[in-house]
Amino acid sequence: MTRVRFRHFASLALSLALIVGVSVPTTASAATPLDRVAAQVTKALSAKRVCTPAQATRKAAGKRVNCVVKSPVCKKRVNGKVVRVKCRTRRAVTPRLTPSTGATKSTTKQLMFIRSYIDEGGVNDAPGQKDLTAMSSDSTATQLMLTVNWDITSTSGSNTADGCFLFDSDGDGNANVAICVTWGGTPGTLQAVRKYTCNDTALDRCAGAGSATTLSTGTCTLVTNAADPFGSASDAPNTDAKASCTILFTTIVSSGAPSTLTNTCSYPSQQPNSAPSDCLLIPRDGFLTLAKTLVGAPA
Repeated sequence: MTRVRFRHFASLALSLALIVGVSVPTTASAATPLDRVAAQVTKALSAKRVCTPAQATRKAAGKRVNCVVKSPVCKKRVNGKVVRVKCRTRRAVTPRLTPSTGATKSTTKQLMFIRSYIDEGGVNDAPGQKDLTAMSSDSTATQLMLTVNWDITSTSGSNTADGCFLFDSDGDGNANVAICVTWGGTPGTLQAVRKYTCNDTALDRCAGAGSATTLSTGTCTLVTNAADPFGSASDAPNTDAKASCTILFTTIVSSGAPSTLTNTCSYPSQQPNSAPSDCLLIPRDGFLTLAKTLVGAPA
């Protein structure tokens, strides 16, 4: 009776070994002890296999799946040799855009947004009130919220700090509209917010800017204790002046044409049509933009 049970167990173990892919010699009873075969079967049964794409999706959703997600392998060439490196994860940029009751056709022609940027030129890349450090943008269904930081908190004498948000409304990258903020003094206080119309011939300035339309100073607020994105590496003080502006789409959008926030630059002496002193994005032929269209708004 004992011999029969032993043979049945050995037969079952060998069958399982073949099913899970364990290599078993034809003379397993002689070359491989039964306990070794059983150990190999147990190990194979307990091992988790690499998730398929569908299983990985279920696992990411919190489902219990008996598999492991294989980490991506990234490589690069170093000194003529291909080596493995840590993969860099691309952060998704997702502007928040919330439809509102009674949205009109003009609000479906949304602005394209650059979410936020730290000065691409690096720390202390321009002197004094010309040095910008950061910008950001966000929106609701009817208005745009913008911020810009200067690497100072006050100005001396009659000097002012001047920065402009540049918008392109025809897709060529050149500025069609500029919203400019001026502040100065000790402590720094907001002096003016102006809108300029540009002639669409320059990427980094409001070329051809004529007379300005003065916007309410309530459009923007100024604080002089904002965090400096460069921290202690920046010029003292290690805090920034930061302008935060809330602007209606109708102030920027013309005849329902979509606009793109392409850059934020500083200019000397309140002249947005002059060469910029510092741009947060290095001027180039194109900019990373995202478009959002309201769902359910009137067509």
